[in-house]
Amino acid sequence: MTYANGKRTGQSKRYYENGKLYMTTEYKENNMHGWQKKYREDGNPISELKFEKDEPCLGLSEYLTNNTLKKNFPSIIITPVDELATKGKYTLKLTMSDKTKKVKFYQGTLSPGGCLHDDLEFIRLDERSGTGEIVYNLTPGRFLMEELNIVARVRTLQGNTYITQRTYNLAIDN
Repeated sequence: MTYANGKRTGQSKRYYENGKLYMTTEYKENNMHGWQKKYREDGNPISELKFEKDEPCLGLSEYLTNNTLKKNFPSIIITPVDELATKGKYTLKLTMSDKTKKVKFYQGTLSPGGCLHDDLEFIRLDERSGTGEIVYNLTPGRFLMEELNIVARVRTLQGNTYITQRTYNLAIDN
């Protein structure tokens, strides 16, 4: 690893015990910034993921053991629960299509480079079920309409971070 002014910069390399390359990660001013690539002991790729200021970005590539790209990643499922008539609340339940519980949900837009950042709003999560919830309390006679952008940070079976997002048009009337 190269350092400049006491901060990690450039490309770091990690190796298997047998001396073969395991992973390369690009750094800028002590943050992962650029591509992180992982390799199997035979030299074939495991994954490639872009980072920006230590945060993962859209575009994870994972490779199967036969060296083909993984094609199917989970998507965000948004399930509305309308309890306006009885409780005055409307809930959006967020889950992943593959039922994974290793997920974090956020509301907001990704950086211009398609990466997570500090300004995203964390969505309350039940870690046991992997379900996020956005609750709207609406008094009678009120109406709410907005476009939501939901972001999910998912841990894959290979231990990588997968970022996905979904837009949802909310329209509720009590």
